[in-house]
Amino acid sequence: MYDVRALADAVGLDAEARERLEAYRPLWAAFWLVMLLPGNGGWRRNPRGTTEGQARHFMALAARD
Repeated sequence: MYDVRALADAVGLDAEARERLEAYRPLWAAFWLVMLLPGNGGWRRNPRGTTEGQARHFMALAARD
């Protein structure tokens, strides 16, 4: 997993852009979860447990709102 603050610092995001980044994190987590479901390309390319890990990550982000 990456450090969101480090990413924002590395690309020089201002406060407004950081807020948008934080707001969109659950959306992107849901997108990647869908890509990891059976029938999608990510299902075959990723090791066992990846989908479950992404589901936990999405649920943790969704619970914060």
